Amino acid sequence: FTTVTRAKTLREPSNLDSVFLAELRSLFEAHWTGKPLRLVGVALTGFSGAPGQIGLLDAGLSEKRERLVRAADRLRDRYGFGKIRLGSSLEGAEEDDDH
Repeated sequence: FTTVTRAKTLREPSNLDSVFLAELRSLFEAHWTGKPLRLVGVALTGFSGAPGQIGLLDAGLSEKRERLVRAADRLRDRYGFGKIRLGSSLEGAEEDDDH
């Protein structure tokens, strides 16, 4: 077997799973050759206590996403992780920063 490692650092800190998933998909699509795979692993590192400073122009959108993620987390805690999924985490979903 051949081991291939790829890594990417986000431009801005985030705690949104949709941001992580979009970056994972991008990294995978950019480097997958089409050959069969035996194992794909993902590691997230470099966490801090807060996601960092919010930009002035997208503060409202960031706040809405934060509330959405917290609500989804509460529902997952109560009913189980698989009971709720955000649309951006579904297969084929593309993140649209304009909406």
